[in-house]
Amino acid sequence: MAGGDVGAAFGDVGVVEPTSSVTVQDLQRYDGFEDYAAQGQQMENSDVGCFANECKRETASCFTDGSCLKGVTCLGRCKGEQECATRCFAQYGSNKLDSWLTCTLEDHSCVKIPKDMDFSAIDKDPPHIVKGFEAKQLQGTWYKIMGVNKKYDCFDCQKNTFNVAQAVDAPVPAGGDVTAATATPRQVADIKVNFRLAKPDSDDFWENTITETLQVDPADSPRTFHTDGKLFGLSFKENWYVTGHSTDPGEEFVFVQYRGHTLQGSYDGGFVYARKPYLPKSALAKVARVAREHGIDPGSMLAIDNTCSVRKSLPRAGDATNMNPLERLQYEASFVYDLMEWVHPGTIHKYAKTDQKSNNLASSPSSLSSSATMAKAGGGGMSSSLKAGPLAEDEG
Repeated sequence: MAGGDVGAAFGDVGVVEPTSSVTVQDLQRYDGFEDYAAQGQQMENSDVGCFANECKRETASCFTDGSCLKGVTCLGRCKGEQECATRCFAQYGSNKLDSWLTCTLEDHSCVKIPKDMDFSAIDKDPPHIVKGFEAKQLQGTWYKIMGVNKKYDCFDCQKNTFNVAQAVDAPVPAGGDVTAATATPRQVADIKVNFRLAKPDSDDFWENTITETLQVDPADSPRTFHTDGKLFGLSFKENWYVTGHSTDPGEEFVFVQYRGHTLQGSYDGGFVYARKPYLPKSALAKVARVAREHGIDPGSMLAIDNTCSVRKSLPRAGDATNMNPLERLQYEASFVYDLMEWVHPGTIHKYAKTDQKSNNLASSPSSLSSSATMAKAGGGGMSSSLKAGPLAEDEG
């Protein structure tokens, strides 16, 4: 093999069966308030009255809940930086926060952000899919072992469990059959998605679980699956394309590419599923071949850390189980300072000026809107800062 052992580059990051411990690059801390304050921008760029009027109920519910308000200010601090926003949802995500985001961003535009309404863009020039791939082949548990887009695809310990079933679009009459006159039968695949999010500057992590439903497309469709709905309170649409797979015993894999869209724009990526947390070396050449056939450089693909320690995950925000009274008081009081800083960055903390040529954050005081774009765990969506684990240049 001209490029050397195709599996060698993955030995330390868990794509092939691991033989040593994994080293994961620490996530960078990011404080968007610093950039925003340096530009002299404040909350006045948005309709503050909208929060109290059009979204009065959602704002009252969220802003009187310490954990939800922490989530709002955490997202504001991120200013659109995606890994930062994902960590906010890992710590503070809740139904209250989802409802507040839906109302203030989508329903009433309290936060003034540009909106990209052209959801059709993701349907243009789709990649070639494997014809005849059946959804039932995904039944059961799969592990994401490689990702294409480092922003969306590569969180640690991504285990996806599929349940493929038949659904109908209307009730079936008692004693009757599903027919064109009564209901349209269709297949759906429910996915339970487990993943971990590393805490910056620490070996600790948050354990996360979300669910998603894929609609199975007809055999003559240019896509394999599609899904749409709301995630973290914001609308999205996503197409999945199965562009390669193997059913060889012990070497099973599925190569998925996806395209998605939210009101804040489009995103894309891809990943490789395997039946085990690692991929046998003998299958890597096939994966590399699929990648090249679809214009993806195998050397740029990232390995996902699936070693997954058995340590207990961090508690979510507001969990007072391990807080003493003073810690609890500090927790409840701290969101007041965060809120002040969100409304008027620089009120409490003084920030140095930044180079505006490299920090273009002109449109929103809180860029909360990136949350759905980057948070697609079941599809595009998981991001991490792993070391690259490239496939070899030559597959054989």
